[in-house]
Amino acid sequence: ATLSYWKNGKHKPPLTWWEPKPRPKLSYVLGVLASDGYVCEEKKKQEYKIGLYSTDKEYVEAYNRSMATVLERGQNKIQFEVRLDREEKGWRVEYSSIAFYRWYKRQSLKTLKRYIEHCEECTKAFLRGFFDGDGSNTGEQVVAYNSDRELLEYIKQLLQKLGVRTGKISIAVKAGTEHRKRNGETIKTKKHCYRLYVNRRDFMRKIGFS
Repeated sequence: ATLSYWKNGKHKPPLTWWEPKPRPKLSYVLGVLASDGYVCEEKKKQEYKIGLYSTDKEYVEAYNRSMATVLERGQNKIQFEVRLDREEKGWRVEYSSIAFYRWYKRQSLKTLKRYIEHCEECTKAFLRGFFDGDGSNTGEQVVAYNSDRELLEYIKQLLQKLGVRTGKISIAVKAGTEHRKRNGETIKTKKHCYRLYVNRRDFMRKIGFS
């Protein structure tokens, strides 16, 4: 019966319920996933999650609005969460979509460029999503941090195309550096963490934070 409904167009298979459409909201989601967001599969529950956890509630709310638009659904409930491993309080929102999960897992930075660079507003939305997660605003300058140098090089190129002045990419934390977490646990970084300085005035005028 299910196959008959699919063939006659009465219902659609799960993987055809959604397909990517280039738009600023999708670009913002891609920016979030390139920084703090996550995409994961829970095999036992057969769930495919696309989510975000952050101590910044406004950031989570911006992601929630964008993800709901991308999947053409209502917004999901944002959950308040206490993380004992980090001794911090924050907010989490998750969406479940096998179609989005399968599509995103097939992508690379190269294939995603058609969505990110679809138009200027899409590019700005992607950068805003990325800097909302991996950027910081000290009041004097904007800085982005990430362990993927290729991604930061691409971020730098996009900023320069929009007329935003940037500095050089440098190593902020070397691989092998030990850090002590709030709970006292000591961890060692596995990769270099890179840093990109961005002109604050240019960034706030052209892009801004959510």
